[in-house]
Amino acid sequence: MLIADQGYAHDSTRRALRQRGVRHVIPERSDHGDNGAFLRDYGKLDLRAVAWTVEATATQEFLAMPTGRSDGSCIDEYAADPNHWISVRQHGVHAGVSLCWATHGTWKRWPILVDRSPVDATAGLQVVEGRTRVGILRGRHRENDRVAPQHLAWVGRPTADPSQTA
Repeated sequence: MLIADQGYAHDSTRRALRQRGVRHVIPERSDHGDNGAFLRDYGKLDLRAVAWTVEATATQEFLAMPTGRSDGSCIDEYAADPNHWISVRQHGVHAGVSLCWATHGTWKRWPILVDRSPVDATAGLQVVEGRTRVGILRGRHRENDRVAPQHLAWVGRPTADPSQTA
């Protein structure tokens, strides 16, 4: 098990650790603007043409929802051991995560999803931020642990008029 700070939050570091079977806790950088994987997956998305709302999304949708190509398998990796990922989220902004899952069967902070059509011309939603949360949801569902039927998430959908975005 490796615990590191945001200075090690690089795709190459995470990939190397996963390849060696090393579980790790490395917080995401708060600014995705310098995250190569994020830019490869979403750099061409015109954020002025996206309207953001909070939506209730069914558990069933999350069970097969993809993330960006750069982080393609990470949700399934988190799903493999959901209780571990809940247990390491107990301090700071993560305080109360285990209580939310135990009491409500959902996450504490809403993930960010985007309509895939402007990203890769495919229908459906895609996880932009919150891959660990979605992985925990999948793992808990697979293990028949408490999971709410719907979960709140920020969802970005294309709008024809960029001046009408929030």
